[in-house]
Amino acid sequence: MTKKEKCLERIREGLKQLVTIKAGYATRQDKQDVILLHFLDRAEQIVRAAALIDNLATPLQILCRVFCEDFFLACWISQSMEAAEEYEAGVAAEVAKMMGISLTNGWGVIQNRHTKAPVSEEFMQTEFFPKLKALKTPRTNVEQIAQKLGLQKVYDILYRGASLDLHGNTFGLPDHQGEGGDYAALSAIDAILDCLVALVELPRKPFNAKAILVRMRLEREPSTR
Repeated sequence: MTKKEKCLERIREGLKQLVTIKAGYATRQDKQDVILLHFLDRAEQIVRAAALIDNLATPLQILCRVFCEDFFLACWISQSMEAAEEYEAGVAAEVAKMMGISLTNGWGVIQNRHTKAPVSEEFMQTEFFPKLKALKTPRTNVEQIAQKLGLQKVYDILYRGASLDLHGNTFGLPDHQGEGGDYAALSAIDAILDCLVALVELPRKPFNAKAILVRMRLEREPSTR
C-alpha cells in the first residue's frame, strides 16, 4: 500500500467517525452546537469530495484551504457563546452587504411575496435600505482567530500554503501538480479531519492547541523525561 493509499484509508475511517459524531449533534439546541453541526455538515461534504478527486491537485488544495478555515472557525465557536454570536452576526452582515450591492447595481430584485411584483425601487427608498448597506459587525478575522487559539503555525503552513491555489498563485511552483501536489493536500485534509473529530467528539474536551499541533505533526509530543 502506497503512502497515498494509506492516507485515503485514514480519511475514509475519519469520515465514518465524523458521521457518527455528527448524529449526536442533530438533536442539540445550544447555539454553539447548532453552528458546529453546520460545520460538521460542511466537513462531511468536503472530505467526501476530496476522496472522490484524489488525483486532482488544484481542487484538493482549494478544498484543503476551505477546510482549514472552517476548522479555525469551529475551534473558535467551540470556545464560547460570545464567539458563536460574533460568527452568527458576521454571517448576517455579509449577507446584508451582498444584498445591498446587488440591489444598488441592479443585479438583484425584491418581489412582493403575495403578488410577485418587483418592489426593489420602493424598498431602496425606505430608511431601512441605507442601514442595510451600512450594516457592519466587528468580526475577528481568520488570522486573528488562529493567533488567539495558539494555532498560528497551522495558519502559516497549511492555510497560507493552500491559499496559493485558491488565488491562482501557483505558476512555476515545483511538484505542485501530479502526485506531489495531490498527496500534500490529502495529507493536510487527513490531519485537519483528525483534529476536527477530536475537537467535536462528545462530550467535548477543553481546547488544547498543543495537542492539535502534535496531531497535525507540526510539533512533537512534549517529553516526559
